[in-house]
Amino acid sequence: MKKRAVNALHILDRFHIVQHLNRALDKIRATEVREMKQKGLDSEILKNTKFCFLKNEANLTDKQQTRLKDVLQYDLKSVRAYLLKESFQLFWNYSSPYWAEKL
Repeated sequence: MKKRAVNALHILDRFHIVQHLNRALDKIRATEVREMKQKGLDSEILKNTKFCFLKNEANLTDKQQTRLKDVLQYDLKSVRAYLLKESFQLFWNYSSPYWAEKL
């Protein structure tokens, strides 16, 4: 494909960017659970958090909102990745490239 479309413009759309962020976040979460188990730490902290991290906050059930609130109190790689993913959502609100660069 690269040979045929040498001058093609590579477009990154919102759906695929969010999909990439979510996959990366889930990979971090799963890896962290494995590492915690190997070290003998309580991996139950991250139990039932996959969809809490991946869904939009407005779409979370009451149970998921409570679970997310609980897990956000911990200093975990998964929590930091989630917060980075959420802060990136602000990017979509910018209408000026100048302000988007400041993010």
